[in-house]
Amino acid sequence: MGITIRSKNLNADLGYGGFNRFRQKVADLTSKEFSDHYERLEDVYRIPDEKKQLLFFEEYEKKISDLIKQGVVSEGIVNFCYLPDCDGEINQENAIDVYSVLESHNEDIAYGYIAHPDCATFNDLKSIIRDCAENGGNIIWY
Repeated sequence: MGITIRSKNLNADLGYGGFNRFRQKVADLTSKEFSDHYERLEDVYRIPDEKKQLLFFEEYEKKISDLIKQGVVSEGIVNFCYLPDCDGEINQENAIDVYSVLESHNEDIAYGYIAHPDCATFNDLKSIIRDCAENGGNIIWY
């Protein structure tokens, strides 16, 4: 069981871990400040107290709002990074934001299923984002 990510003309299959790593890469390429904050989301799993978890999320979400207001990260990138792993969807405007941080970066890193001959790479996923940014429609993942 995994994720299919699809634009108007392209698609790729990958696992939840690979999709998470790709979204972390988007955060990394956006800015150090946003990347560090995005990584902090994993900290909530180490908080055993439910009330403290709620406080963590309040602080966490306020910081996201502040980063958007400061121009550190766009709403499109935030939408892409924080939508659920299943049944997520971004529009062309969001795809343009995401593609703007991916555009000049290339790497041959696998994010898909390594044993599959059509293993999704960074450049495959970047092409899906570019397809939506340039040709319209939405990117969906399910």
